[in-house]
Order: sequence, then structure tokens, then C-alpha cells
Amino acid sequence: MDEGKRGLLPGMTTTGCAFAGGFIIMVLEIVGVRYLVMDFGGSFYVWISQIGVIMIALSLGYYLGGALADRFQRAAFLTLLLIPTGIGTALIPKFSGGIVNWIIMRHPADESIPLIWQKLDPAFGSALIFLLPCLVLGMLSPYMVRLAATRLSHVGRVSGTIYAASTLGSVTGVFVSGYVLINLMRLSHIFYLSGGLICLLGLMCLFMDRWLDQGNTEWSNTLRIESLDEGKRGLLPGMITTGCAFAGGFIIMVLEIVGVRYLDKDFGGSFYVWISQIGVIMIALSLGYYLGGALADRFRKAAFLTLLLIPTGIGTALIPKFSGGIVNWIIMRHPADESIPLIWQKLDPAFGSALIFLLPCLVLGMLSPYMVRLAATRLSHVGRVSGTIYAASTLGSVTGVFVSGYVLINLMRLSHIFYLSGGLICLLGVMCLFMDRWLDQGNTE
Repeated sequence: MDEGKRGLLPGMTTTGCAFAGGFIIMVLEIVGVRYLVMDFGGSFYVWISQIGVIMIALSLGYYLGGALADRFQRAAFLTLLLIPTGIGTALIPKFSGGIVNWIIMRHPADESIPLIWQKLDPAFGSALIFLLPCLVLGMLSPYMVRLAATRLSHVGRVSGTIYAASTLGSVTGVFVSGYVLINLMRLSHIFYLSGGLICLLGLMCLFMDRWLDQGNTEWSNTLRIESLDEGKRGLLPGMITTGCAFAGGFIIMVLEIVGVRYLDKDFGGSFYVWISQIGVIMIALSLGYYLGGALADRFRKAAFLTLLLIPTGIGTALIPKFSGGIVNWIIMRHPADESIPLIWQKLDPAFGSALIFLLPCLVLGMLSPYMVRLAATRLSHVGRVSGTIYAASTLGSVTGVFVSGYVLINLMRLSHIFYLSGGLICLLGVMCLFMDRWLDQGNTE
């Protein structure tokens, strides 16, 4: 009865901060690839390394951000992290050259670099340069969830909306960096711009608590309210919800990486195929996070997900059967005796990716906010719960990057990987059918 209601300003502030964080993360990821290829070459493994390292950073950032949000509950704390991070990001062009040279020069100049180091050297370079700033930026979303959540019954919607805003920022970052910034600015200037934006975010967080207070009523009592009729979750429910989020993140990233190889056959292995696939998957996740959070608050039963996951799994397994016609239609609409205009060389892979991969990844994106709603039993732990579950999902994505990029593609046909992915999605759907019973058994009254 004494919960305050959020006004428009606090909602815009928290989602805007999450959007900006997601935008900068993806700018660093895409621009970072262009930066690394100057020394490591434009290989498939540079992309795998950069994507994997950013995912690891986000997983750590989500977990740490959620834990710190529950402890400090003030946005001003983030200023202490963001300002130094912004300065360090702006200085990347100054110090990264020595790091990359050390990685390369440790190999004898008169010997070819072993294949294992051709795969791992870009990962080391990416980690030493980009892991720390993206880790700090990854803290923003769970921190904003904790600041924005005032009622346990709305946790699903709040977490879904904020992570959707972050992912929408990432979508914007993919296309702005890939299609605009790289063509108009030097890479060093993009790093200066990114560092400045991070510092600006830090200054915003310094004043955010005051803006949030002005937009709330009875703020001081709101964050301490807990649902009195909710039981405390045991170990089993936590394992189930985080495991489901992990599996969803794993399958999403397998579809993203394998999807690039699949689209390569028809659209060529260009920079824009990667941009298109990453952007489409991000759009799918943004929509999935938002819809999943809203549906979780309404239905609150994992069995509802079964109705979505089983058809999605079947559709994913059938991708090799129906996608050829889609790709052929996209390509054949261009006259055979004319060169394809540059704009369509950029957009055709995006259309192909969207028509094939958007829907299954959208459904899989619903899992994380849904699991947050099922796992959250106390408002004071919302930051930790949301951070842990999104960290598990992102850790699953990290695993999916390296397992698909380094193992599955080398051992299996692409069609068989789609069959496997579809089977895993169906298995997740069956698990959700029984999940409510498992969660109830794992609770203490």
C-alpha cells in the first residue's frame, strides 16, 4: 500500500542509461574488430575472439553489477567506475599498440605461427584491450533494474524493458558503427568519442539519484518493501532458472555464429554479413526481452513457455529445408546482368538473416526476463537475481561462441547443427513444462 509510483523521468533515466551502455559496448565490439584485423588479419577467428571476449565481459558485468546494486542502491556509485573507464577507453589508441606488438613478436619471425595461436592470439589481444571497459558497462543494466524496480509483481516487466533498452542500444551501435562511424571517422577518434560518452554517463549517474527521487513518491520506503507471502528459494530453483537462461544464451549464439557461415555461402564472407547477423540477433533479443518480461508478469508459469519453445525448436530444425528458397528469392530479384548496388550488398544479408533467424532468437530471448520473474522472491535481491540470470545467459552465449566457432563447425555439417539446435530448444520446452513443479518443490514455506 505504501509503494511509490514511478514517474516518466525515472523510467526514461534508467532505460536511457541502459540504452547508452549497450550502444557503447557494441561500438567497441565492432570498431574493435576493425582495430584488431590490422595486426591479426581479417579472419573468422578475430570475429569469434572479439564476440567471445565481449560476452565474457558482459557476463561478469551483469553478475557484479547486480550484486553491487543490491548493496549500494545509489547510482552515484557507478560514477567511481565509469569516469576512469571512459578515460581508459579514450587512451586505447595510445597503449594498445604495445600490447598487440608483444603478442605478435613473442612468436619467432622465421617460423609460421601455429594454428592454435592464430586462433588464440586475437582473443588475448581483445581481452587485454576491451574486457575491462565492457565489464564496467555491463554493470549498468542490472544496476538500473535494481533502481527501477519498486514492486515485485513488476520485476519481469522492469528487467525485460531495461535489458531490451540495452540491447536496442547495442543494435543501434552495430549499425551506426558498422555503416557510419567507420566510414566517416578514424578509429582513434571513435575511441575518443566512446571514452567521452562513458565519462558523460558517469556524470549522469552522479545526478541520477536526485532525478529518481524527484520522479518518485515515498521513495525512501519503496525499496525496502518485500513480498510477505513469497517463500525463500532454495538451491534447486536457482539452478533451474540460471540453467535455463544459460541454455537459451548458448543456443542463441550457436545460431548467430553458424548462421554467419550459412549466409556466407550465398552473400559472401563480407564485413556486412557479420554486421547484419549481429544486428538482427540483437533486434530479436531486444524484442524478446521486452515481451518475455511482460508475459512473465502476466502468466508467472514456466509452462507457458512450452507453447512457444516447441514450435520454435521444430522451425529451427527445418531451417536447412526452407531457407534456401528465401535466400534465392533475395538474390534472384537482382538482374543477373547487372552488378548489385552497394546498398543492397549491405542490406540483402540483413534481410536474409531476419527472415531466417529473427523469430527463433526472439523466443529464446524471452527466457531470461521470464526466469528473473520466476526466481525473484524479494525486492531487495532483484539486482542480484537479474544480474545472475543475465550473467548465466551471457555465459551460455560465450560458450556458444567458442563451441560453435571452434568445435561444431569443424566437426558437423551446418544442417546437422541446426537439427541439434532445434532439438535442444524442444528439450527446453519440455523442461519448462515441468519447471513449475520443480520450483515449488525447491521452495521452503
